[in-house]
Amino acid sequence: MNRDSLVTLVVALVAIACCLAIPLLVSAGVGGTFLALGLGLPLAAGAVVVARVVVRRHRMG
Repeated sequence: MNRDSLVTLVVALVAIACCLAIPLLVSAGVGGTFLALGLGLPLAAGAVVVARVVVRRHRMG
């Protein structure tokens, strides 16, 4: 695994953890879980896309 892939993986894992943890802390229980999945997963997916774009630009530039 090269360095760029590792950076993307770490950013993705941190983003997923943060995006899932914040709504769970705000409202615990089943509703909090659905809220975390509904809000956290799209935010985490966006963070992964941003990380890939940053890595590609860094590699090119």
